[in-house]
Amino acid sequence: METTTETAAASPPPTGSAGSAPRLAAGSLVASRFQILEYIGRGPFAELYRANDGAAAEQPRPVTLRLLHAGLVDEAARARIEQATMVASQLDHKNIAQTIGFFADEGNYFVVGEQVDGQALREMLDKKLATGRAFSLKGAYNVVAHVCNALSHAHGSLVHGALTLDAVLVNAAGRVKIADFGMASLLARLDDNQVADGKVWGPIAPEMWAAPEQADRRADVYSVGALLSELLTGRSAATGETRPSQIVPSLPAELDGVIEQCLRTTPSERFADLQALKTALHAAVEKQ
Repeated sequence: METTTETAAASPPPTGSAGSAPRLAAGSLVASRFQILEYIGRGPFAELYRANDGAAAEQPRPVTLRLLHAGLVDEAARARIEQATMVASQLDHKNIAQTIGFFADEGNYFVVGEQVDGQALREMLDKKLATGRAFSLKGAYNVVAHVCNALSHAHGSLVHGALTLDAVLVNAAGRVKIADFGMASLLARLDDNQVADGKVWGPIAPEMWAAPEQADRRADVYSVGALLSELLTGRSAATGETRPSQIVPSLPAELDGVIEQCLRTTPSERFADLQALKTALHAAVEKQ
């Protein structure tokens, strides 16, 4: 069994901001196929619901239904996310939450994915910070190593590009699962108020905002470095404080260089890929 060094109790994924009331009621049927069981919460891109997929021949399959926020999808955006989720649905890795598909129903747009019973990193970190501590170096490394493995696998097909603390889940058995593959195409549709939330969007690489069509795997290198920094310090890398050892003196100084290289504005100055980052990170962790 794959486990993190941090305990993950079985609970829903992140709720994000409270927002408005849920648009779907428990018991309702979507597209004559998905029965809504309960509202989970509000994430960066969508309202999240537990649902049963009735398309299975014998027994309904539990899924997470993401009802994309109103205004995020027009016809051009629909074509992009439909293509991206089709590619994402082909990914098969133990650390990737399966993407099942994209569909429209009565003017609403949905992404259907594997149901992961556990917690998002944002929820886990918030709970730790409430007790006055962040992740241990060993615990953060364990999570990030699995994230690197998943992204390295995905990079044969696509870049995630929208990796946040909400997109990384840890299930009840301790397995790390990355969700929200294919959502990066919606970043350009976010309004100014949404983008201004550095707590949510701090891990997104600069090129994903400026020229997403030119982004490559190094955009995910940036995101992983930002996530690692926040897990260790409890502070968003968007604040510009990129030297974790100055915030948490027990961290090895070598870690500062690893994170600084991840967060360089110019992609060519970052690690070339996630495995190179993982190797450098492991060497830094060994210094503690």
